[in-house]
Amino acid sequence: MNKSDSLVIRAVQGLGYTVDGDLTFATINAQTAEQLQGLGKQARVIIDLAQVDNADSAGLALLIEWQKKARYQQTELQFKNIPPQLKKLAALSGFNRLQDITEASDSAEAE
Repeated sequence: MNKSDSLVIRAVQGLGYTVDGDLTFATINAQTAEQLQGLGKQARVIIDLAQVDNADSAGLALLIEWQKKARYQQTELQFKNIPPQLKKLAALSGFNRLQDITEASDSAEAE
């Protein structure tokens, strides 16, 4: 399996998570949304998407699902290095206006 058919989500101490690979229909399944085990244990979690190569509407749906889970568990969830294609999908869908997808700034990460 090459990188374009895979999705790896890793916990990173002091940050939250990193996502590596593709956020697409081909790589996301029912268990993917359940991979964020630390939600609810921290006040704020940042997910770094810098290593995401490709994304589609399934990737956007996953980020929204993670946001819903975080809100339910009273955790502030932010995304860092959101890929341009996800930003475009969020804008077209109206989610960026609703702040369902919030991007972490470098200053917020340093807090």
